[in-house]
Amino acid sequence: MNNVVPLETPRALRAKIAELSAELEQHQLKHGSGDGTSGGMSDDWKISVDRQLGQLHGDVRGLLYGLIGGFLFLIAGGVAGYLLLDGRFGSLESKLDIRITKVEDRLTSLERKVDSIDTKIGILLERKREADGK
Repeated sequence: MNNVVPLETPRALRAKIAELSAELEQHQLKHGSGDGTSGGMSDDWKISVDRQLGQLHGDVRGLLYGLIGGFLFLIAGGVAGYLLLDGRFGSLESKLDIRITKVEDRLTSLERKVDSIDTKIGILLERKREADGK
């Protein structure tokens, strides 16, 4: 029974360990470390992920620009609406001021006529009293 394995010297064992470590390192560099779900990252996978991330970044940027543009559009519409309504109400206000002035002038004229009539009625009443009293 000659099942005896010859022992290697420590120097030979270290050399063999170094050689196997180098092979393992080369394999990991070539095929990835095996930490991913598919057994490592290949260059194609990295390129695909980079492309997808670039597309996602572009989509998010487009969405952000769209939201900012929509917000600015709403602000501009509000300002334009305010200015339009302010112009209409401003012209309406000036028309109302003109009409109010005309009504005030008419009321003043009516007050003068009523005062004049009151004075005439007063004079007529005095004359009648004088005529009745004679």
